[in-house]
Amino acid sequence: MSARARFQSPSSESPDFLASVSDLMSGLIFIFIITLAVFALRLAKATTELTNAEDMRTQVVQAMADTLRKAGIDVTIDPEQGVLRLTERAIQFPKGESEPEEEYRRNVGVVAEVLLRVLRCHVAEADNPRPHATPLPSYCAPVDASWLCGADQSGAKVNTVLVEGHSDNVPIIGKGFHYKDNLDLSAARSAEIFQMMLQCEPGLRDLLNRTGAPVLSVSGYGETRPVLSVSGDAGPNRRIDLRFVMEPPEAKSVEPPAAVEQVRHELGE
Repeated sequence: MSARARFQSPSSESPDFLASVSDLMSGLIFIFIITLAVFALRLAKATTELTNAEDMRTQVVQAMADTLRKAGIDVTIDPEQGVLRLTERAIQFPKGESEPEEEYRRNVGVVAEVLLRVLRCHVAEADNPRPHATPLPSYCAPVDASWLCGADQSGAKVNTVLVEGHSDNVPIIGKGFHYKDNLDLSAARSAEIFQMMLQCEPGLRDLLNRTGAPVLSVSGYGETRPVLSVSGDAGPNRRIDLRFVMEPPEAKSVEPPAAVEQVRHELGE
């Protein structure tokens, strides 16, 4: 046998070689299909969880609104944004001031008591209620211990409740004003209402989200988010909003199907 014949390499077009390539391509296509199916399942699960979270937020906001209306407090809601609006008929501020007018201070106490009762049913962690201060501020509402949490199958939790302060667009100019502009004023309004609620219901501090952070927080927007798009003195724009933000879906690892592992093993991966 000649040296050329002895060292001649097998033909790359031999049946065995083509069969190996065909098996490899079939395995890769199979892995792609299974991976695509796993991705579709994850996407469907995430979409369902987001929908559940939005539905639960609407229920929480609606429950608060219904309870506050029964107590005689005028509120409106924006279900799409998860906002409970305390109108100027619920909490009214004098021009350029952060403290609510005296006759509306009681409403702050009622909001605090209702907020604590509702949120305790819809946060990741709620410690045992703290003892109330003695004596309580006169505006605080009596505690109603009859509230019972309903069944929740969604698993969605409230991540944050922002106590949002707002103002009209009249510039703060002249003596007698304690704030440099409307943004500063709106932030002071949210902080004031926040502190007033905590004085009535210190247990609001113990409502935590999944990261262990307090649920209740504050923010101020000045005149940038009016409910009435008018210039000048507009009482409805001097208000407090409660904005509810839900927990994002928890990230959970998904094990690859056994079929994918089998193909990977056969391909030597």
